[in-house]
Amino acid sequence: MNRIIGYLGMTAVSVALLSSCDSFIGSAEPTTFHGFDGLETETVYANTPKTFVTFLAYGDWNVTKTEGVDWCTFDKTQGVGGYWYYINVTCKPNTTGQWRYAKYKLQDKDDTDVTASFGLFQYATRGDGSMGGSPLVKTVTGDDGSLIELEYDGNDCVSALKMTKNGTVLRDLHITYASDSVMHVSTGASVLKAKYDMGFQMAESNLCSETDTFGVTTQSDLYVQTAFMVKESKSNGEYNAQSLLFLNQKFGGDNEHCADSLRYQRRKADGSVNTVKMKLSYSDYDNRYQSIDVNQLLLGIEECNPYNLLCFFRHTRNSKVLKGASTADGNYTVDTKLNTDKSVRTLAVTRPDGTKVTYTFAYYDE
Repeated sequence: MNRIIGYLGMTAVSVALLSSCDSFIGSAEPTTFHGFDGLETETVYANTPKTFVTFLAYGDWNVTKTEGVDWCTFDKTQGVGGYWYYINVTCKPNTTGQWRYAKYKLQDKDDTDVTASFGLFQYATRGDGSMGGSPLVKTVTGDDGSLIELEYDGNDCVSALKMTKNGTVLRDLHITYASDSVMHVSTGASVLKAKYDMGFQMAESNLCSETDTFGVTTQSDLYVQTAFMVKESKSNGEYNAQSLLFLNQKFGGDNEHCADSLRYQRRKADGSVNTVKMKLSYSDYDNRYQSIDVNQLLLGIEECNPYNLLCFFRHTRNSKVLKGASTADGNYTVDTKLNTDKSVRTLAVTRPDGTKVTYTFAYYDE
């Protein structure tokens, strides 16, 4: 039998799969494989812990790195022919601030003419859009009595968030990412669930329970002109939503993007509706150098949706910190002070009525 290795594809997931051969192929030589077919690569995020490689080996094989830095490790680098292989690849967090790659060669041990090259690529940003090396926000304290407290898991994902105002609890979320690729968000009243992807983002359009839903609706092409809405709804009729319009923005990989305008609407249980339409302007400060989206504090903690603050849908994080927003009732202005690592230290928001709230950020490992 000719020793041919058919590489059938590479993909990335956020949980580990099988790390060894799965099933024996048999001794009959297939007629549909000639050399290597279907060679593919997947890009992972800065905080993706695992990916895997899958291929079909007809002869004894090994895999070696030919180019790039050592940021990923294969659980298995050689094997015998006649098996499907699903090989776990462990990824180190990318804290370099740049995307990176590593190239590999899959080689038939007994036939030097049978090889295939492939690459693994890793974004500079985490799944939530923050830079891989950005510090994790521990607390946000507002001089209006507001307080946000956050805890994280080993993949730099928020595991707990508590929002209070003058001692009154507004939100109290506990978040877990199960090994079956299902995320669970406990609100105290219900548990919302959705499949998650390799970046710990919703892999489905809705995160939902029997009573609550956080959903995303995209209204046009993500690569040309985009309008999308993120909406949290409750069974009692309450909802809050943001609609963002992007003009000629790109959302692939680590691309920067900033919405042209935003429409915020909230309906309370008593039926009252508050709508704010904003034309946005931005500072030169990058909004990806801390773990949460500081722009979500513009309207105050009472109007701050925790799912957007944590960027459950990564495109809600505009890449620049806001400088201001114009509305029919006047202008919001934002004054930002940074730490030496470019993370936000203070964010002062002045509202159209002249009131001002200053938020101070504290970080883990300070």
